[in-house]
Amino acid sequence: MSRCCAVALQLVLLFLTGCGEPDQTETWIALRYRAADQSPALHFVRIISGIDKQHWFNLAPGRVVYARLSAGSNADTRVILFQQPARDSETRTWRGPAWRNDKSHRIALDLYPDGRVEARFCELPCSLD
Repeated sequence: MSRCCAVALQLVLLFLTGCGEPDQTETWIALRYRAADQSPALHFVRIISGIDKQHWFNLAPGRVVYARLSAGSNADTRVILFQQPARDSETRTWRGPAWRNDKSHRIALDLYPDGRVEARFCELPCSLD
């Protein structure tokens, strides 16, 4: 095989396997706003795990949103959630448990209008259904 073909094959394999770190763990998150239908939307929600983050504006009651966060191999994998009920209201913070950073996890978060957060989690492979 010529050198050119070998390099091209390596590039294709790199593309097919992804460019991320092979030992990088992920946290799969399902977040639900558990408020009555006539309640106002949750103004702002942000979740962070290590170097990765996701946010949503105007999360409607009953709505479920999903995220997959990659904390990074040397990062703290703890999930941190910030929620702001209304534009000018105080931001509430919830900190999840510290995980092993060599395992991926699944977490289901239920947010309530009073600021309470209920969490269920497990180490992958697993299901929270």
